[in-house]
Amino acid sequence: QRFMTTAAATTNDDTGDIHINSGSDDDNVDHVILHRSQCHCRQVLLEIILPPRPQPPESAPIPSDEEEGDQDDALLLSVWNCHCAICRKYHTAAYTSYLRVPRDQVAIRRGADKLDKLMSSCQSISTEDVRDGNSAMVVERWYCTECSSKVMSIPSTKTDSNTKDDGEDEEDKSECWVNLGPLDETTVPNTHAQRWKDQLKQIENNLGASGACCWTNALPNYKEESSGPTKKKWSGGCTCGACRYEIAIARAYQLQHCYCHLCRELSGGPFMTWIPVYRSDFEWKRPIIISTATAKATSATPAASCNDDPTAIHHEGSALRLVRTTPFGSRHICTRCRSILTIVYDDQPNLLWPCAGSIDDDSLPPTSDEMGRYLKRVAHICCRSLPTWLDLPMDGMERLDDAC
Repeated sequence: QRFMTTAAATTNDDTGDIHINSGSDDDNVDHVILHRSQCHCRQVLLEIILPPRPQPPESAPIPSDEEEGDQDDALLLSVWNCHCAICRKYHTAAYTSYLRVPRDQVAIRRGADKLDKLMSSCQSISTEDVRDGNSAMVVERWYCTECSSKVMSIPSTKTDSNTKDDGEDEEDKSECWVNLGPLDETTVPNTHAQRWKDQLKQIENNLGASGACCWTNALPNYKEESSGPTKKKWSGGCTCGACRYEIAIARAYQLQHCYCHLCRELSGGPFMTWIPVYRSDFEWKRPIIISTATAKATSATPAASCNDDPTAIHHEGSALRLVRTTPFGSRHICTRCRSILTIVYDDQPNLLWPCAGSIDDDSLPPTSDEMGRYLKRVAHICCRSLPTWLDLPMDGMERLDDAC
């Protein structure tokens, strides 16, 4: 059950799109499926494929265990985490995890018409061809338009046209960064999962870790008798800036790092982190929110607090949407950049759960220790769904198999 077969896949040199080859000379050639990845709504299916191993002649000796191990190592793709502010904001997570795949080995098996991309960049990428100042790294971030799951990014080094004689841009899209969050773990052998765990612990595979956000490793250190938090508001929003909010800091809070399949599929990373706040402490600053279908939003209309109407209807043209994601809850999502911003549970009319990954770094405390002064509880939740390729460190935080 480790490998299955599918039709060959190629890339279009003119458009750069990845697609399944149809009607080519290779139609009768089976390819080995190494891994599969699906979005949350299952309308998009990616397959990471390898050409079949050449069949040895019948007279060839049976390979030894060591030789078989060398062949398995050849199938092992590298993984890495990115902690840069741009990746964190887009994925609204503490960091995102990628599987580095040669581009001609990624096939869109289903749902190519459901994919769209956001043009962005990555602060952690600093290859020699962009250090000289003549090139700029561009990253295409691909997501499902139906459920907003983040599925992959494609880096592209475009040379500045001012440095070229013919005025044409040059691109290098030789690899894809497939998001590990939505990866189908039934297609990840135990040996690969263990090797990925080891890789993700290494400093060189944690790009931008020096700029990690303060809440990733923060432990609760709120004391009633102390002077308490010093900052009065936290601000946050989506990666494109169309949706913005503020949280009034009026009390101690908790963080919940969630490893459920939904959070991993929507973010593309190993987990998402949530902060329950009272609606009275939360306010959308952009876009304007109105409470009735007939009301007209104008520049003079004041922004409404979320506690005004849990079923508030957003004005025409607004990027913010409250989308049903489970039978018991919904999430605020920016429809322009697909950032996941909050959870709203049906049975918690007075609470709203902003995603910590959407909070602006510069509105938060500078260190994990200082962040701890705002926190009365930190927990890892839905650990039953912890991905096989992630090693959760013994960090002193509470751990729960399910949600709390």
